[in-house]
Amino acid sequence: MAAEHLVGRGFKRFGYLGFVRELDSRRQIKGFRQCLESAGFNCSEHRFSRTGLQSSAPTWSKFREDLKAWLDSLEPPVGIFVSNDLYCRYLMDACRAKGLHISQDIAIIGTSNEPNICNSPYPTLTSIDLGFENLGYRAAAMLDRLMKGEPPPEKPELVKPKGLVPRQSTDAFAVEDPLISEALRFIAENCHQRIHVPDVASAVALNRRSLERRFREHSDRSIAEEITRMRLERAKRHISETSAPLKAIAVDCGFRNSDHLCKVFKRSLGQTPLAFKKQHALKSAPLRAETN
Repeated sequence: MAAEHLVGRGFKRFGYLGFVRELDSRRQIKGFRQCLESAGFNCSEHRFSRTGLQSSAPTWSKFREDLKAWLDSLEPPVGIFVSNDLYCRYLMDACRAKGLHISQDIAIIGTSNEPNICNSPYPTLTSIDLGFENLGYRAAAMLDRLMKGEPPPEKPELVKPKGLVPRQSTDAFAVEDPLISEALRFIAENCHQRIHVPDVASAVALNRRSLERRFREHSDRSIAEEITRMRLERAKRHISETSAPLKAIAVDCGFRNSDHLCKVFKRSLGQTPLAFKKQHALKSAPLRAETN
């Protein structure tokens, strides 16, 4: 999921940040590498001991310095997959210290989709929802069968993650042109405002026609379409994760009004915001265990 998402965002360089001597990290990096290699890409990795960070302040300082040194070895733009949401925040702090922008220079995907970590502070964090609630119901169902005398399964039962939840940390598309990267950064940071193409051109100090030409060389969308795409991504997050009224969501995401948002939603996704919200609620419903 992480590899496909980052490749789909146009990234060609990748990294993995995870733990040593832990089964979940070993499985993650193996799957991440296999998916990237099948697409013709390589992956840099930085592994560390989670238990070591709990021992002393000097160990924590070494972790931070090693993390910064690893970032120095990477050439932006880079998409990084991290084995734990909390460590994504440490990675973001290290990126800020080096003047790297999230998501233009470094796009980050976490694991577990912990709401308190992913939703604040800015930027919000893209993460893979492992579906712990569903996992709990599956475990309860297995326990129920065992208590009824059924034999235990011969192999561990693996449960697929619920899905990847996109947020601001992977909003942008990777490009090699620094001017276009700056334009994308401006759009990502200001799409919730009523900005237009001339505002983007002014922000990068280039005339509109030249910017649009260079933009088309690196993207299959126009500048206006990219502004709309980022607004739509922001609206999708608000609709699926909050109970805010559509009118407030439209204003917060840079649309003229709720009617404008509905028209863009229908044209781009083929469904209304209400249908999208219902669909998202259906996907998030856990699988209930049947017990007597």
